[in-house]
Amino acid sequence: MHANLLQRRYFPEEVNDKYDPDKIYDKITRKIGELERRIKELEIINSDLKDKLEKQVLKEHAKIRHMRRKMLSKNNQSASKGIS
Repeated sequence: MHANLLQRRYFPEEVNDKYDPDKIYDKITRKIGELERRIKELEIINSDLKDKLEKQVLKEHAKIRHMRRKMLSKNNQSASKGIS
């Protein structure tokens, strides 16, 4: 892709600057580096959030299982008292 087209697309505020392909490619290379770093940061954040969410879901699931067991235990006790 031509440097001029890249400049128009990614740096429209600089279209009126002196046309220098090397500077344009350098700016784009820096911009790509910044974006790659940001993507990595977001991937780390996403991974951390995913881990936290999984732990929270497992805790909630354990609470529900515990409550279910208590309810079943009470139902079984009530049923056995009603039979005797």
